[in-house]
Amino acid sequence: MARKTPSNLRSGPHPHADTPREEATESAEVLPSYSDAELERSLSTLIGEDASMDGSNVSIHVADGVAELSGEVSTDGEVERAEEVALSLPGITAVRNALIVRSGSH
Repeated sequence: MARKTPSNLRSGPHPHADTPREEATESAEVLPSYSDAELERSLSTLIGEDASMDGSNVSIHVADGVAELSGEVSTDGEVERAEEVALSLPGITAVRNALIVRSGSH
């Protein structure tokens, strides 16, 4: 019994619809699976290299694809930016953002 192909993978009728064929795998639809440790390292690098924020006091922990951010940043914009960066990383499904703005910072 052939498995059904998700409708978003179809681009129209197959030219050989009556001919048996093997299922095609499209790499664009198959996301690689990353371990929490790999996600943690990647996110740490992304936040550390982001020119719009100082990520030197940001701690990152990833569990089951959920990124937990803690520590201190200089502005509310940096709090938001850290969350945006985390959510942009494939494999991160949610963010718990516990970052705080350093007292005395604006």
